[in-house]
Formats: sequence, C-alpha cells, structure tokens
Amino acid sequence: MSAPIRDFRGRVTAALNISAPTSRLPDLDRAGRATAAAATAISIQLGYPEPPN
Repeated sequence: MSAPIRDFRGRVTAALNISAPTSRLPDLDRAGRATAAAATAISIQLGYPEPPN
C-alpha cells in the first residue's frame, strides 16, 4: 500500500508505504484506509487543506 503526501501547494512531495506478507496483513482494505488516513494527516501538518467532510 502507498499513499501520497502533499505539501501546502498540493504537490506530492513524498509517499507513505507499508508492505508485509499477506499472512501478516490479511485485511488489505483496512490497511489501505489506514495508510491513506495517515498520509492525509501528515499532509495536513505540512499545510495541505483538510478534505471536506
């Protein structure tokens, strides 16, 4: 899984990545959502605007 990390201009400046054997990461959907949420949280700390609810 990977998700982009964006700066205050919205440009992708990094990526957050997790990897593991499927035996240790059985719920890929949940892991993907968690990865995206963490990347969004980091992006917000870099000044990227919070997504609307």
